[in-house]
Amino acid sequence: MFRKLDAPRRPPLSEREKTDIWNDLLARSDQAGGTLHINGAAELMSDSMRLSAYSEA
Repeated sequence: MFRKLDAPRRPPLSEREKTDIWNDLLARSDQAGGTLHINGAAELMSDSMRLSAYSEA
């Protein structure tokens, strides 16, 4: 959904608000173990990712 061009915009975030948002994000990341894992797997999907055998070189 798009916002109308003449719709009022909320004021930009203050430095304090930006810092609070960043600190909250870091805290939630830490509570999640620092890295999000899909389906609670012990390893990341990229740990077992196969690289393509095809090369443009």
